Amino acid sequence: MRVAILGVKNIPAFGGAERVVEEIVTRYDKSVLVDIYIIKSDSPRKFRENISLIHIPALKGKHLRSFSYFLFSTIHYLFFLKTDIVHIHNSDFGLFALIVKLIARRTKIIGTFHGNPYEREKWRTMAKWYLRFSEKCFLVSCDCFTTVSKSKLKENEVLSRIKDKEIYFIPNGVTRLQIGQSIDEEQSCTELPIKKDSYILYATGRIESTKGLHHLVNVFNSIDTNLSLVIIGDFNHDLSYTRFIEEITRDNPKIYLHKTLLPQKKLFFAINNSLFFVFPSEIEAMSMMLLEVIGCKKLVICSNIQENLDIVGMNYELSFDIYIKNDLKEKIVRAIQMSSNKKQIIAENLYNSCISRFDWQVISFKYFNLYKEVLARD
Repeated sequence: MRVAILGVKNIPAFGGAERVVEEIVTRYDKSVLVDIYIIKSDSPRKFRENISLIHIPALKGKHLRSFSYFLFSTIHYLFFLKTDIVHIHNSDFGLFALIVKLIARRTKIIGTFHGNPYEREKWRTMAKWYLRFSEKCFLVSCDCFTTVSKSKLKENEVLSRIKDKEIYFIPNGVTRLQIGQSIDEEQSCTELPIKKDSYILYATGRIESTKGLHHLVNVFNSIDTNLSLVIIGDFNHDLSYTRFIEEITRDNPKIYLHKTLLPQKKLFFAINNSLFFVFPSEIEAMSMMLLEVIGCKKLVICSNIQENLDIVGMNYELSFDIYIKNDLKEKIVRAIQMSSNKKQIIAENLYNSCISRFDWQVISFKYFNLYKEVLARD
């Protein structure tokens, strides 16, 4: 079996859908040959024995980068590659999924939803229209669908358009990390001014308003504490929001902004050495960042949006409502005052709950079985 992966941009992954792809395909049997399209980088072309990376150039610019990369990826696939399955991650690839389906009609296409990109505030009206149009193309083009978010299963527009096609909920997973191992200099995070248990951590792939960082900063500015707040993420996605965050953090010397992404091992080092992690998102599908913090057995405070509660549970004691004044502040103060033993118990319980429900090996097997099922239909 040969599978092409389209719609992701970076392998090795920094997070998000790319991390999902990486976790899934590295668990496939070696008999499954995988070709992953990525934006041209320094990554080796042979990622694993059975996994190849196809490097595709992209134009510069907020809108042109993705569009050009998807276009060039589609052209390359249609002219230079033939696979049994095309697995497309993210509905913003929808227009190009339609092109693939129209030209390579016998190719089986599986589409995976990782959220609704048109809900992000960083996009203006025209971009949001295009992203909705792309989703419609996605629904028309794919032979079946998976979603990492249960809420997608309930969207009437999606259900009405897929008609007799199947859509399956396949969650993201929690990595079984070896917590407590010695960490060598290469894995440590010398880029950050951090000392164990001396800081609260916030990290995300893209710094944008729906990630809710401003809620955390406003609360932290109102708390009297010796702790620092360390913020890690890519600040280039929404420049007006970046300027806003820089403005509200400027006068607080306890807040440190690290404006680039960290490799996985360095990020995990930062997570493990924090006192706790705060995840204040307004919109998510099924967050890999939240799952990775849980995988590190680190105490986490998270917003009570349904997608987070699907992970931590409806009765998780450190979830908060971003629209209730002082709720986040109350949870942060409680976590600061909480004993180390209590923090560890809450984190361990959440880890054990998630590892039993979101095991990557099981998840990878579900995708592999879906490939076989789709191929067997003819």
